Amino acid sequence: NSGYVRDRDSEFASRNVHTNVLLKMIADTRAVVAKAFDGMKEEDLVKKYPLETFGGERDTAYVLLTLISHLNYHLGQINYLRRVFSPSAM
Repeated sequence: NSGYVRDRDSEFASRNVHTNVLLKMIADTRAVVAKAFDGMKEEDLVKKYPLETFGGERDTAYVLLTLISHLNYHLGQINYLRRVFSPSAM
């Protein structure tokens, strides 16, 4: 209920985004996530997630764990690329 509407096409099409813009996007995301978790109760985790995801109905805890795992996958990609493109690797 944050009002966020995903624009997936734009997410994947954006190129040469300035570092300051990325850092602001990360800060904004952190604030929205913190607000969502602050308002969440333990019983909310067992409720059915309001959207069909991953091929069926899931509870909120399952969806959150899946998203955390997905985030960690991307963090691994970022770390790999950071090492590949670091000056010492070249």
